[in-house]
Amino acid sequence: MTQLRRAVESGIQATAALEGVADAANRLFEFHPEPDNDAKRFYGGALDSEFAQDVSNLHGLLRDVRSRRAHSMIEWQHVNDLTRVLRQDLTGTDSPLIKALVYYLVDVREVLLAVAPRADDRLRQEGKPQGWTNLVERTVAAPIRVLGHPIEIRELISNLFTNVRHSLARGGKFSVDLRILREEARPESADPDDADHVVVRINLPVQPFQIPADSTLARQRQQIEQYGGGLFVELGRDGCEIALRLISRERLWTLWQARTSV
Repeated sequence: MTQLRRAVESGIQATAALEGVADAANRLFEFHPEPDNDAKRFYGGALDSEFAQDVSNLHGLLRDVRSRRAHSMIEWQHVNDLTRVLRQDLTGTDSPLIKALVYYLVDVREVLLAVAPRADDRLRQEGKPQGWTNLVERTVAAPIRVLGHPIEIRELISNLFTNVRHSLARGGKFSVDLRILREEARPESADPDDADHVVVRINLPVQPFQIPADSTLARQRQQIEQYGGGLFVELGRDGCEIALRLISRERLWTLWQARTSV
């Protein structure tokens, strides 16, 4: 019985935490751009979703078992059935919740490789020196996953790459530098916002400048900030340095891959 009581207590604590997950999932599917029909399980609007109801039912069952210090076979079967369904919701690769979360794990390397040739084409059309494709291929060797909206990150990086044309002379040299830096969170920090970051740094041969408040770049900066990122223009080594700072999700991706490969 001691082992059973421990299992029940552990289950009660877990389902209490899942109530927060249910609320967060409901809010996620309020704005997620590609919900499928199965995602309705996680979204109830003003009402509890099916997922929230299952969490509540499992929590109630376990509390009843604890208070009576006994359970029937039917109750325990119900507990097992609910646990199996919720585990699939939270870990299954086909789960709409997992697919929605993975949607916001953006591979910066993939974005850079896709954007670079188009930026070079724009530079070529204007008679400016090209070099983004070679620079990206030399600089970024492995996937780099960050938190953000994939379309918004792609549009921002595309804007940064094409705007470089304003600092390049016709027939001149492609005098641009690209670096990818990783900033790890302080191990001793208890601040949930003190996360690992990835910083994409572009060095340009121009003086630092202010981003106009009514510009496309300013709007894109606001979009990035919604996901804990930032866009900064700083004094660089040979002019100006644009820093795109994004929350890293490499550790989360590694853990999830390990979990789903079991």
